[in-house]
Amino acid sequence: MSIRWPWLLASLCAHAALAQIAPTECSKGWEREPRTQSFDYALDIQPIWGQFCANCHVDHGGSPAVGLDLDPAFSYLNLVNAPDYSLTIMRVVPGDPEGSLLFRKLVCAQPGPAEGDPPMPLGRPSLATALQARVHDWIEAGAPLLLLRVHADGFETR
Repeated sequence: MSIRWPWLLASLCAHAALAQIAPTECSKGWEREPRTQSFDYALDIQPIWGQFCANCHVDHGGSPAVGLDLDPAFSYLNLVNAPDYSLTIMRVVPGDPEGSLLFRKLVCAQPGPAEGDPPMPLGRPSLATALQARVHDWIEAGAPLLLLRVHADGFETR
């Protein structure tokens, strides 16, 4: 029985995706930032959630906003290959930042998947472009828990 669940979930998301609106008013300022090459999720990505998202998306004995708990013990599993509350889009699709709701929420004024869905962080200024670029590069690299790369010049341009 459990073998069918991932297939069923993927099928539901694929059918519901047809009802999505395209994101609009997306900032491109993050593209001017240097490309991040190596990632340690606990040191490079989780602190972003702790600083900018935990006030709404951590379960402090209640219910985190839209069921998304970004507490360090749960955030990775609640983001990567996990559907959003509406089951219309995945929160993080490894290798596809523009197809990931998380990245769209951070850089688009109208991120979708439904009309009127707000950008994040809610009611606060957008993340700095360097942090937006870091999240983009992490997702583009496959959303790894740990990725160490060594490059001759130390960074790569976009």
